[in-house]
Amino acid sequence: MQYIISHNGKYGPTCARSQLVLAGLFWNFCAHQEPNMNQDTQKPARKPDSLFVESVEKAFRVLEAFSGDQIDLGLVEIIARTGLNKSAAQRFTHTLLRLGYLKRDPASRRYALSQKVLISAHNFLSADTLVNRAIPYIIDLRRQLNMRVGMGCLHGQSAMYLIPLQSNKTAFRTAHPGFKVPIFCTSTGRALLAGRPDTEARAMIEQCDRKSYTPYTITDVETLMAEISRTRDQGFCITDQEFVTADINIAAAITDAKGQAIATVTASGPKSVWTRTDLETKVAELVMDTARTVSMHSHHLNN
Repeated sequence: MQYIISHNGKYGPTCARSQLVLAGLFWNFCAHQEPNMNQDTQKPARKPDSLFVESVEKAFRVLEAFSGDQIDLGLVEIIARTGLNKSAAQRFTHTLLRLGYLKRDPASRRYALSQKVLISAHNFLSADTLVNRAIPYIIDLRRQLNMRVGMGCLHGQSAMYLIPLQSNKTAFRTAHPGFKVPIFCTSTGRALLAGRPDTEARAMIEQCDRKSYTPYTITDVETLMAEISRTRDQGFCITDQEFVTADINIAAAITDAKGQAIATVTASGPKSVWTRTDLETKVAELVMDTARTVSMHSHHLNN
């Protein structure tokens, strides 16, 4: 399964961890930032918005700079990653440090995210009704299969995992909520795309950076559309070593009351243990049953 724990440690933490927690920081920045900062060298293009607070966006840029394999950054690196000038970078970094969202090593003078960013992530996961309804069923699915299992949802051009559970046999250092994977080459992503009209699914695929993660990654748009059509017909999607070598994955969509795919239930295992036939004959029905059960609870909550 393609999610936080399916990378076998090959890839480091991504900006998804900080993205999960950013919403809870908004008012802190509004209260502490100056309204007119020095202009920076890189601003995302956007439509005019009189309610948009640019100083908040810049502060979020600093938080999102802490991504990839490098867990700490110096001021020069923060400037390079955010596009802010030195004065603005210093002000925002210092404010985040004072608020407790960053920490600094006194010896190296390098910055890193602090534990405080987890507070908003905890608040989100505790309050989200879908997450809380799904957890017991995801846990039960893992008990039945002893595979890595989880629940993911669409996040821009990626799929983000909100519930990642490891199996009793494997443990991965990237097993944290908020991890993102591509939508075009993962079972989770394709199951989500299958819940959308062809025109929308095609547009999303065409916008993806369809690089080959493994020798088995499908990147051709027409072939991908055929896989999405197959997913609709059979009710689940299997991807075989397309994102991580030696991993095979299966996903089925969780739907809302209107039948729209809002998340997926996913299971993953090593190729040394599981074959495509195994997933089709032994796993698919259990994954789809779990997705249907969570869907029904979602419908009940929305009525």
